Amino acid sequence: MYYLSAFFYYFLLIPISRLPFGVLYAIADGLSWLFFNVVGYRKQVVVENIRNSFPEKSEAEIQQIARDFYTHLCTLIIETVKAFSMTRAEFMQRVSFTGLDLLDHYAKQGKSIIIAAGHCHNYEWLVTGIDPLVKHKVMALYRPLNNRFFDEKIKQSRSKLGLNLASIYEIKSQFGEQVVEKPVAAAFAMDQSPSNPESAYWMQFLNQDTPILFGTEKYAKEYDLPVVFGHIHAQKRGYYYANFELLTDTPRETAYGEITEKMMKWLEADIRQEPATWLWSHKRWKHKRTTVQSPLSEG
Repeated sequence: MYYLSAFFYYFLLIPISRLPFGVLYAIADGLSWLFFNVVGYRKQVVVENIRNSFPEKSEAEIQQIARDFYTHLCTLIIETVKAFSMTRAEFMQRVSFTGLDLLDHYAKQGKSIIIAAGHCHNYEWLVTGIDPLVKHKVMALYRPLNNRFFDEKIKQSRSKLGLNLASIYEIKSQFGEQVVEKPVAAAFAMDQSPSNPESAYWMQFLNQDTPILFGTEKYAKEYDLPVVFGHIHAQKRGYYYANFELLTDTPRETAYGEITEKMMKWLEADIRQEPATWLWSHKRWKHKRTTVQSPLSEG
């Protein structure tokens, strides 16, 4: 398995990653047509998710969002491959941020923060490219791949500009150590489906009863960390920016669920603005609520 993975990486992915962007986007468009019209990759999941999220839209609108989503998905795949060989200069040309003064304000105080964001546009490039631009040390959580070879290569690609990756399985030990030692900006992707819905926070999100990972609010309150939300957008294809907005800098004064509700409503507003650029191919609503949510639960 190791040698097969190495062959695939060095003799296919790396040569593809060195192709010009114009050629790569032509490949992405071809893959998009193939995925939508021929392969039908998770098409039923995608269309059902969109239809349930936007009951006010016509079937024609739903199909168009789905079609545009596959263009986004294939662009994301191609850009992930491109990242293997992208230089620092290329990243700095293609990712930008507004609201960095907000982050700098807390860094000057020696205070760690949490950055909450969703899987919109190319979130991978943004989290990879932010570390050189901020005074905090940026840490992002990731789920290790079963394939050890590709797990290492993905980690190398994401951390090439200084990003520190922490496994979700080691978060309790790594998070506490890092936020106490030095100013850290911990990036949380809060829109993934929780593995244990019983410990999730349940709320209405995109017109559906949805379990939400509670880690952002839990760690913000436990360590008294300001929460900054990243609104992710695109200037044009291949050029992305995030706008940082303060969600709260007094997390311990908020009511249970207040942080979670607010950040998910902000994310929903961004998704409604550009619906095709969120990850609709995930089975986000595979869990159903079976218990009454307790106001004393920590998630």
